[in-house]
Amino acid sequence: MLLVALLCLGGVIAYLIVYQTRQPNLLGVAAVAVAGIALCVFAFLWPREDSKTPLQWLKAQKSSRLLGGLSLLVGVALAAGQIIPEAPDVVESTPTTSPSAPPQNCLDQLGPNAKRVTTSQVNAPPVLREAGYALSDENGRPQLNIAGTIRGSIPEGKSLYLLGVPLPISHDLEGNPGNGRYYPAGDITPTPSDGCFLSGSRGIAYTGSQGLVWRNMIALVTESQAAELNEYRRSHALHSEAEKDGYMPEEIEKLKIAIVATFDIPT
Repeated sequence: MLLVALLCLGGVIAYLIVYQTRQPNLLGVAAVAVAGIALCVFAFLWPREDSKTPLQWLKAQKSSRLLGGLSLLVGVALAAGQIIPEAPDVVESTPTTSPSAPPQNCLDQLGPNAKRVTTSQVNAPPVLREAGYALSDENGRPQLNIAGTIRGSIPEGKSLYLLGVPLPISHDLEGNPGNGRYYPAGDITPTPSDGCFLSGSRGIAYTGSQGLVWRNMIALVTESQAAELNEYRRSHALHSEAEKDGYMPEEIEKLKIAIVATFDIPT
């Protein structure tokens, strides 16, 4: 009976250990440890009045051996249950609907026919990081759409403007060379988040001008310069001889427009 009492006392001590530490995973380990200590104390330290040794007396106590063995098995089982990791709970996630993914880069907004061009930086900042274009045809007249990425700050009171020059080294369908004049194409407004810009599709030159190579220029202009360029563009939009319009190079020099970057587009 003494062994049973010691084992019960061990169970109480194990419960108190778990309760005080707030660690339920210690229950099995504590039970085995306390049961082992109780058996050692009883077998080797507890004094006996007869001539039998503690172990000999313990072997004679069949009921005590049975209870002790069962208690030990329970303790081992508890310990094994704590040592072997439990399968993690499966948490079912609720599918969420994400918004449409933005374009991978700024040129994607031109569509599948976009072509990347090589850019040349003239002044900085800002910096033209990349540029591309998409060409289409409307009644024999080329339609051009330009996109790109601008990096860097734009000085206060200034904006970006797009100009185009048909290079004299190129020729249209009838063999006429480009006139080398500057044609205002419109404002460029990069988005604050990623610096992307899109010029918007527009007709360039005239019907049959395919073959000309256009040098496109991004310029840094003041408000008054932008207003003058836009007014010129508006007043010459319906000119009957549009191929003869455009600013002469010396006129652009007088406007003191700062060119930021250039890139060529063949038609």
